[in-house]
Amino acid sequence: MKAEIEYFFEKRTNYFKQLLGFNFDFKVCRLSANYGPVFVKTWKHWTPVSQIGIENLAKETLSIHREILPNEWVFDIDGTSYKYRYILACKLEQRLNELKIPFNLWSSGNGLHYHIFLDEGPLLNYEFDLYKLIVKHYFLVLEKNPITSVEDFVNFQRMMHKAIGLFLIKDIREIKDKCWFDKQKFTASRTLIRLEGSLHPETFAYKTYLNYLPKKQVLVKSFSKVEFPLKIQIWKPDPEFYFKLFTLAYKYIVIPKYKGEPFLKGKNMRKKSGKSNKNPRVNWIETILRNTFTDGRKRLIDLVLSPYLVNFKNMNEDKAVEIIHKWALKCHEKEPIKINKKSADPTSLHTYIKYKVTRAKDINLNFLSKKNAQFVFSDCKEILDVINKKNHQ
Repeated sequence: MKAEIEYFFEKRTNYFKQLLGFNFDFKVCRLSANYGPVFVKTWKHWTPVSQIGIENLAKETLSIHREILPNEWVFDIDGTSYKYRYILACKLEQRLNELKIPFNLWSSGNGLHYHIFLDEGPLLNYEFDLYKLIVKHYFLVLEKNPITSVEDFVNFQRMMHKAIGLFLIKDIREIKDKCWFDKQKFTASRTLIRLEGSLHPETFAYKTYLNYLPKKQVLVKSFSKVEFPLKIQIWKPDPEFYFKLFTLAYKYIVIPKYKGEPFLKGKNMRKKSGKSNKNPRVNWIETILRNTFTDGRKRLIDLVLSPYLVNFKNMNEDKAVEIIHKWALKCHEKEPIKINKKSADPTSLHTYIKYKVTRAKDINLNFLSKKNAQFVFSDCKEILDVINKKNHQ
């Protein structure tokens, strides 16, 4: 038994070392001191791990919570029974697998916790055209205050990180009054999550790592039986895809919050085909397709043309790719389109468009409204001229 306990401490210590490897000295707090043995002296609420020591923390099995890391999302699934939690978890896993986002699954001792850790390295040197524009819009239009300190910028980054997490589950339907995501993990200024390997005070079960989603609830009642991953799964996103999520989260999560609109559940913008040329809401897009541009072409493909053709006009994907590819080649003749900082050829351009069209279809992406397009393409005069033109022919 002693050997099993020592092995538990060793595994937990190694796991905490991996968490600290993200270079963030996270804080922990004890919510209750009524359960289990005490291995360390009582600390104040919100004590940095560096002051406790990871070896000491590994021996603490009470009801302990920790901060969610700045590069971490935790999807906390709760509900009235495990049967419903399992159904919602299946939906979440399907979404994450579709987006190729690796996750770390834990039984919380009651519900289910999906931890996702983001490797921000690939994003640091990526040139994202809209980034400065979004920052400017956030502080001057939404917050109505300019940036006055580095802390303002850091808070903006963390707010956007949480917004992306909310966007990832925006269209996943919860089971009313039976199962839900704890959205406070994305909205509160300081967010708590049960520390891995610690006790749930109501079920008397420990938070344990799961290699797969079980159909029956896992309740580990002995901390010596708690599992930890040998290596944390980390998401290393393609920068282009990540900043697409960044832009969509800003549009669908951040802006509606400041406008006092409810949390968006997604709107089906599909209409009957063959009527777009009579619809003043979309005829500017038809004008886009009849013209060529020297800037903002990839944004048009991602956020306007792909979702417009496959989700609004219900067009076959191959036909949509053919139309966009023909349009893109004309733009390419005017000014080369670059993919990964290299001038594209017809084949690589076709592959790029095929990916974007398929993705738009898979996630039922809405195309930009005329108003939002004015914001997204505010740095592209040619496109703005088309958007702002009153009569499109």
